[in-house]
Amino acid sequence: MIEDVPELIERKFPDDVITHWIERRTRNTVKLPEDIISDIMKLDCMRSFIKPEGTPDSELNPWHLNYPMNTEKSPKELVAAHFNALADSIYRHYDISEKLRYVNVFSCELADSPKNVWTTNRKPDIIVSRVSAHEKQNRPAQLFWDDAFSAWILKTLDTPATRREAHDQLSCFAFRMFNIQPATRFFLGVALLGTTLLFYTFDRSGDLVSDAFDIRENPEKLCRVVVALSNVDGRDIGWDVLFNGCGDVQNVYVNDTLYENIKLIHRDPYRVGKGVRCYSTEKDGIQYVIKDTWIDCSSKSQEYKLLEKIKGVEGVVQIVDYELIPGKNFKVDKDTTATDRLPLLEDGELPFACVLRDHYRIAMKPYGQCLLDFDSLPELLTAIKDIIRAIQALHKRNILHRDVSLANIVLVSIAGQALRRGVLIDFDSAIDFSEDYEGLEDATGTVRFMARGILELLGLGWLNTERHAYYHDLESLFYVLCWICTAQAGPHDTERADFDKTRMARQWDEIEERTLEYKKRTMESSIDFGFSVMSQFSAYFDPIRSCVRELRNVLFVKEEQLESEEADTQQRVPPSRRDRDELCDELCEIIDKALHDLAPPECSLNSEKDPEDGSKMANTTTVTENGIQTDNDSARSASSPDRSAEATQATDETSYAGSKRERSVEVLNEPESKRTKRP
Repeated sequence: MIEDVPELIERKFPDDVITHWIERRTRNTVKLPEDIISDIMKLDCMRSFIKPEGTPDSELNPWHLNYPMNTEKSPKELVAAHFNALADSIYRHYDISEKLRYVNVFSCELADSPKNVWTTNRKPDIIVSRVSAHEKQNRPAQLFWDDAFSAWILKTLDTPATRREAHDQLSCFAFRMFNIQPATRFFLGVALLGTTLLFYTFDRSGDLVSDAFDIRENPEKLCRVVVALSNVDGRDIGWDVLFNGCGDVQNVYVNDTLYENIKLIHRDPYRVGKGVRCYSTEKDGIQYVIKDTWIDCSSKSQEYKLLEKIKGVEGVVQIVDYELIPGKNFKVDKDTTATDRLPLLEDGELPFACVLRDHYRIAMKPYGQCLLDFDSLPELLTAIKDIIRAIQALHKRNILHRDVSLANIVLVSIAGQALRRGVLIDFDSAIDFSEDYEGLEDATGTVRFMARGILELLGLGWLNTERHAYYHDLESLFYVLCWICTAQAGPHDTERADFDKTRMARQWDEIEERTLEYKKRTMESSIDFGFSVMSQFSAYFDPIRSCVRELRNVLFVKEEQLESEEADTQQRVPPSRRDRDELCDELCEIIDKALHDLAPPECSLNSEKDPEDGSKMANTTTVTENGIQTDNDSARSASSPDRSAEATQATDETSYAGSKRERSVEVLNEPESKRTKRP
C-alpha cells in the first residue's frame, strides 16, 4: 500500500471529467463554468458540508455533516440519503431531465448475489451503484455486488487501528469486485473516519491512498468525491467499456472486432498481478480464446510480441489479433496503472518496488480441452510428442516457454485425424533470449513441474550459475506425464481416489527445497525412480511404463556418471551437453515405439475407423468401472522382448523396494495436515 499519494483525488476526478459527464446529461444545453466544483459549492445544498458556526460538536453527527437528524434511520443511512439528495440538487440546478438522469446511487442495502459464491457477512457501510432514475424507483431496495463500483467505510474515530481496519476491509471488497465483475479495471474506496477522509484506488499494481484531509477544513475535496461518484460513468469509475452485455451474456471488442457470447474459462484468483481472464467464443464457425491481461510495462518479452514471432509454429497457440486498451475517456494512448503513479516518480523511476502494467486484450486460436481429458493412451503420448516438437521449434526461434505445466497444454481436434493433438498455450512467462538474455537467470514456472536446475536457481539465487534452457522445459514436460500417470485412474479426467496419499502428491507440492530434494533423489537413480515414482502409477498406465522409463533414462543423466560409467551411447550424455535436435528426435522415437506397441496389429494409428465395425482404432485401451485396463497388452508384452526385459527390471525394482522401505518410513508417516490436496 502506498500512502499519502499527492493529488490522487484531483487526478482521478479532474474538473474536465466531471464537466464532461454533466454536459452529456444536459445535451450541451447548459454552459458550464470552467471551475465546476467552485460553482457547485455555491449551491445551497452544499452548505451541509460546512460546519455551522457556533454549533457544538456534541450536537452534530459523528462525521459533522450538517443534515437533519432522523432517529428512524441509522447514521450510515442518513449519510447515504444525504449524498443522494446532493446529487438530485445538482441535477435540478443544471436542469437535467429525469429521462437523462443515469444516477450513481449511494445505498446501505447490499445483498449477496445469488449467482456467485462470493458471500460474506462483512459488507461495506455504503456502496455506490450505477442505477437509472427509473430503476431507482422500481427496483428492490437491496443492491448486489454486481451493481457496485465503489465502497465506503464509516467509523467515528480516526486512529492508526481504524485506518488499518478500514484498509483491510476495502481491500477485501476490492478482491471481491475484481472476481465478480469481468469489466473491472480498478476499484474505488472511501474511508470516512470521524471528520478525516481517505480515498483509495485498488488496481493491478497495488493500492494507492490519498493524503488524509479534514472534511471541515477542505469541504471542496469532499464535494469533488461525492459529485464525481454521483455523476461520472464508464471508464472513469473503473469499468472496461469495451465489455458490454447483460447478465451472463457478455460481448467484447478486440480492435473493433466484436466477439459475442463469450464464456469465462479461466480467471486468476489474485487482485494484484496480471489479472488474466480467458474467455471462449465462436465466430464464423471458428472457436477463439480471448485473453484479457495486464502486462508488465518493463518486460522485454511481452506475450503478444512473442506470439507474433512464432506465428505458424505447429503445436503452439496462434495469435489472431491484439489490442492495447485505450486510456480513460480514450484521451490517452493506453490504459495503464502508471497514470495514478506519475506524481511518485523520481528521475523517471518509482522509489519503491512496484510493477507498472498496461492493459492488453489478445484474440487467439485454437480453443482446446485440458490434457487430462485425453481419450486414450495413444492420444496422451501423441500430445506429449507434439509438445516436444513445439519446444524444439520454439528454441529454433530463440523462444523459451519456461512454464510447461499441466495447465498450459491443451488438446485440439484436427480435421481428418482420429487423435487430438497437443498445443502449448500461455506465453506469459516466455522470453526471447536473443533480446532478453538476463531473463534466463529468472526462476519461473509452476513449482510441481519445475526442473531441478530451476528449483536450484530459486534456492541459491545469484550463487547458482544455472540458466533456463530448452531441456528444462523438456524435463517439466516429463513431470507432467508422471503426474498424470499418478493422479489419474484413466482417461476423460478420471481422478484417482487415493492420489493424495501418494508420495508425489505429498512431495511435489512442498516448498521448493523439499521438492528439489525429492526430485533429485527419485529422478537421478533408475532404482529410486522405479520405487518412488513408477510404483505409484495407476494400473491404466501400465502399457506405457517402458516408455516413461526410457524417457527418464535420456533426460536424467548426471555429470558424475560420465566419469564412473562407460558413456558409449548418446543416452549416457546429459541433455545439457547434447545437440537439441538429436535429443528431441530420440525422445520422439521412444514415444513412436510406444505408440506402435499400443496400436492393434495391421492397423495404423491414423486410421480413424475400423472397416469392420466403424469404431475408433486410436483408443485401443479401455477402463473398467474400477479404472483397471482390460485390453490385450499382456499378450503383446509376452511376445515382445522389450516387454520381457521391462518385466524383469520391474521384478528387480520390486525386490529392491523391501530394502528401501526403512528409509522411506519418514515420508510415508508424514502427518496428514502436511499432505498436499489435489487442486
